[in-house]
Amino acid sequence: MVFLCESENLLTKIEKVKQNLIAQVFGVTGISKTITLITNCSDDFCSITDDSGTIHTMAKNLKGQMIYITCKNTNVKRTLLFEELDGQFIFSNFHLIYLNKILYFFYTAYEQATETKTLLQQIITLQQPSVESIVTNFTANEFSCLATAEAIFILFQSEENSHEIQCLTLTANEIKLEPIISSDLPILEYTATLINKDIHIVYLQNMYGQNQLIYSVGDHAVALATALRLENVTLLKYLDCLWINFLDNGILYTVLSVDNGQSFSSPAKSSIQGNLFLARITFQSDLPLDVNNIFFQVGTSVRMAVISHLDTIGIHPDLPENVELEMFMEGMMVKNQQQNAVLNQQIQILTQQLEQYQKLAKQSKSPAVSSQQMAPMSAPYQQLSTQQMQGPGFVTPQYQQSSANNQTQYQTQTKYQPQYQQQYPPQYQQEHIQGPGFINPQFNLGAPLNHKSAPFVNGPQGISSPNQAPPSMLKSAPFVLEEDPPYSQNDSDSLYNYSYKKSSPIQEATEAFMQNMTTFDAPMAPPVI
Repeated sequence: MVFLCESENLLTKIEKVKQNLIAQVFGVTGISKTITLITNCSDDFCSITDDSGTIHTMAKNLKGQMIYITCKNTNVKRTLLFEELDGQFIFSNFHLIYLNKILYFFYTAYEQATETKTLLQQIITLQQPSVESIVTNFTANEFSCLATAEAIFILFQSEENSHEIQCLTLTANEIKLEPIISSDLPILEYTATLINKDIHIVYLQNMYGQNQLIYSVGDHAVALATALRLENVTLLKYLDCLWINFLDNGILYTVLSVDNGQSFSSPAKSSIQGNLFLARITFQSDLPLDVNNIFFQVGTSVRMAVISHLDTIGIHPDLPENVELEMFMEGMMVKNQQQNAVLNQQIQILTQQLEQYQKLAKQSKSPAVSSQQMAPMSAPYQQLSTQQMQGPGFVTPQYQQSSANNQTQYQTQTKYQPQYQQQYPPQYQQEHIQGPGFINPQFNLGAPLNHKSAPFVNGPQGISSPNQAPPSMLKSAPFVLEEDPPYSQNDSDSLYNYSYKKSSPIQEATEAFMQNMTTFDAPMAPPVI
């Protein structure tokens, strides 16, 4: 394993070369110097950077001694913490976490007498570091550590259950153990990165002889690719995108997600190929970069996969910040914000229109409908006012709102006070009172109306005033074939002339004769004297 530590615009690569643990510092001009941390180093070591730029390293030499090393610039300090005594315990799986100015050291102790393994924790920054047991009978071969400002997460896969990835959460108040990934198939290997306080995991499983690479966060999972011979995987968030790199059969591939892991692109060959290393990377200060492990290429300088071509944060000491790319990204962000503002405005307008439509639709389904909400009348009567349609005695329904239950209740008043009490012949009522083509408006007011139809204010069609005779009562007609309408004693009735007084047949004939004497064609004999 290789460690990359960023501090003071320098990159320090810590790795084991032969049996020596060395640190190579890369600056603006490339490799500036090489420092030997310890000799006769075993394969168990780890490094991390704190907020002051100091690099902390924990390593075990071939004698079984645990050596704590601090390095800043060219100053190297070594401290012996403890050692393995007579092979009673074997210490391995070293991890360092720097959190809130406290340096935590996690490792496992294998007791040969009982053949059991225990997960241990030790705080190095204390004057007298004490060892604390976290998990006894720990069966995982290895584990990884992630941390936020509030908690430390330890991920491991037990030997008894290869279908799950367990997560041990350490906070100031409690220790909690729960599975974070459960799969129907065995999980062969995995990598994890902490992004926005969520643990994102990429793991490998074999299905029907094919190795499937799967991305998972929470309950969401996406299949990324089918690998032939997967070696390592990395996951990072950079420029507000998720980048997944995996080394398959010696070729580095890149997968991109621009929607925070909801969907991914097809794998593509990375720009960096050949002479690749996998490193655990740590930073001195907070950078807009979420990453745990990363692929990089090393020669006279360091080139990180993905970041080296999109370096807007200046993490590479010998590369200037990509100002043009940063300007482009900011311009695209402003453009997207403007487009989102326009879309939000359109959505707001459409939402208001939809609410108005739903309100009108709800009112149309109400049992009480006002005259303004009725269907339009036929063409001859569309321009008539409501008073003309309803008649002089019609009272418009009134709507009152009840505040008792904060709901609208309708109280309909349909009092009809007819002004004329006469009765007309059926044919006269239909043709002359309503007029030809008249459509009687129907009011669904919740209760049937007691009146048939309201008369017009200005009288029936073809009558300009109440004193004018109906057109069917011609002056030359001496007799009425139908039954006479009833006599009305109310001479002040405006429709008084629509009916006529009862008279005797002799008087009726006399009046008719006198009215039509000028047109009477019968011969007249001279009067007999």
